[in-house]
Amino acid sequence: MRLTADNQYRWQDTLLEAVRIGGVLAGLVLLSACSMSGTSQASHTVSVDAARVGQKMLPLEVSATGNAIAYSSFEIRPEIDGQVAGIHFREGQDVKKGYLLFTIDSPILEAALQEARANLSKSLADVRQTRSDLTRDIAEMKNAEAEARRYLRLNEEGLVARDQYDQAETNATAMRATVNADRAAIESAQAAVSSIQTTLDNVRGRLRYCAVRSPVDGRATGLSVREGSQLRAEDPTPLDKSFLPGQYVSVVLTLSRETDALVVPAQAIQRNGQDLFVFLIKPDSTAESRPVVVRRMLENLAVVDQGLAPGDLVVAEAPLDLIPGTRVTVREAGFSGAD
Repeated sequence: MRLTADNQYRWQDTLLEAVRIGGVLAGLVLLSACSMSGTSQASHTVSVDAARVGQKMLPLEVSATGNAIAYSSFEIRPEIDGQVAGIHFREGQDVKKGYLLFTIDSPILEAALQEARANLSKSLADVRQTRSDLTRDIAEMKNAEAEARRYLRLNEEGLVARDQYDQAETNATAMRATVNADRAAIESAQAAVSSIQTTLDNVRGRLRYCAVRSPVDGRATGLSVREGSQLRAEDPTPLDKSFLPGQYVSVVLTLSRETDALVVPAQAIQRNGQDLFVFLIKPDSTAESRPVVVRRMLENLAVVDQGLAPGDLVVAEAPLDLIPGTRVTVREAGFSGAD
């Protein structure tokens, strides 16, 4: 269709009028929508759990994770040859100093112990016998010396021959030699007793290695033998490899305690970008977005420095349809940080 200039102007006027009418209609529709939205928000109610802002004494802690390093560790190696007769702990068990870890059966040391005991008994019997012999021989020596003195007097008086006196003196001299020999035998027997006693003590001392005990309080790990295992004193392989072994640990160190810390449930804290806030329940039962500054989290609590006061009522865990200005009803109200 071809438009003349006059028709063209009339068409433009008609179009502008239509635009104006459309704009008015759009404005009416928008106004109606906003009105309906406001009415809907005012009438919409959300049920929430709430919590009162509380004050609590809290520990100031430093935590770290890593591998523990033993303050001290020991390797247990056998000091004697023998067989593992018993293992008296479980892998990873905490033990006290002096706790019996292993018993070792050593036939060689047991045989040496029995031999030393037998030799000691024999040497003690020898000492007793030589002492008895000495007592007897001293008595005989005294009798011989008395007989020699008597024959000397009789010889001087001419009552007996010289050879009789000489024989009596010889007998006395022989008995003196016997007594001296007895005394030497006693010293020898006593020296043998002392030597055997030393051997016996040494064997007993080595037998103490048959009972292997913990040198410290600690944790026994790294068991490398089992009952029946044969052991050699020179074997470099340890029985019980370490105490207080390194392992992955999480450590929490309490530096001090903070009094009257302001706390809310950790799940009450909401995030908007880099900013943190909570939903504060106002006296008119509507929710307000309240910016907060959180210093730290401790278990299920958030320590708040700014934005709240003790006794404020906050939404403990905000539902998805909760927005500022929404009316709320409180299902349950607790107290944050109550002891």
